[in-house]
Parts: sequence; structure tokens; C-alpha cells
Amino acid sequence: MEEALYSSYRGWNYYLPGLLLLSLIYWLGDVRLFITAELVFIILATLHRRSLHITVLKDRLVIKRGLFRPSLLEIRMDEIKGMRINQGTFGFLCDYGHLEVDGPSGTVVLTGINDPEGFEKLIKDLKRG
Repeated sequence: MEEALYSSYRGWNYYLPGLLLLSLIYWLGDVRLFITAELVFIILATLHRRSLHITVLKDRLVIKRGLFRPSLLEIRMDEIKGMRINQGTFGFLCDYGHLEVDGPSGTVVLTGINDPEGFEKLIKDLKRG
């Protein structure tokens, strides 16, 4: 069994902007609506978070997408042609972003990655050997 150098689901900080919007409902004074919306948000965010799992091994990147019918994509390190990070204002402040990985079958977008700069650095270090 190979040792995972990095293994993660989407980060919870990806959902902070949504939680901030929900807090507006609380401040408007409708507590029942706030509690209901909060519970629905947490359930949906948990399902969405678990629908992407990323594992970095020494020689490849393994991406598992989907919750009920997962698909698996493996990209060897030597097949990664390039990477780009996209971060909005909230992403910059909360330290999450979207990472685009150029592989042999096109570009794969990994959304809601914690510390995208650190993740990109790990991949680049592994590519160098």
C-alpha cells in the first residue's frame, strides 16, 4: 500500500461565504427560518464536500468525484502539464481556491481546495523528483 502524501476533501472554509449570508437571516430576526436554513445548508455542504476527494501519492494524483456513483481519475505526475490557481476575495481571505490541473485528457478543475498554493508547491516538488 502506497503512502498518501496528501489526502483531503474540500475544505470547510470553502463554505464560509454561505454561512455569512445565512447569518443575515439571523440578524433580520427570523430565528426559525435561520435554524432551518442552517440545517439544510450544513447537510448540503457536507454532501457537497464529500463529493470530491483528492489524494497525492509519490507518483500520481488520484481524484475521486461523486458521492453515490463515484468516478476515479488518476494522473501521473509526469503527465501534469501545468496548474493554475483561481482565488476570489473570499478565497484569498479564507485560504481556499480552485486549482486547474492540465493533464493528458484535458483540464481538471478542483474546487474548494484548502491552501491551494501549498498544494501546487507539493505537486511541483514531486514532479521535480
